[in-house]
Amino acid sequence: MVEIFDSNQPRQEKIKKIYNRVKADKNLRLTQVLKEFSIPISTFYYELKKKILTRKMKKL
Repeated sequence: MVEIFDSNQPRQEKIKKIYNRVKADKNLRLTQVLKEFSIPISTFYYELKKKILTRKMKKL
């Protein structure tokens, strides 16, 4: 497997690769994808919560 997370790679590019991987195979479970990209589940949920809260704050 090609190394997905290169330290020189911008964060958005990493996120895009993960998104495209999930989009390509809809049968993948989130935990499988996170494991494949070596992302701790807690980190993922923290980022997700932060994004949701940011959206809610913008609506106010």
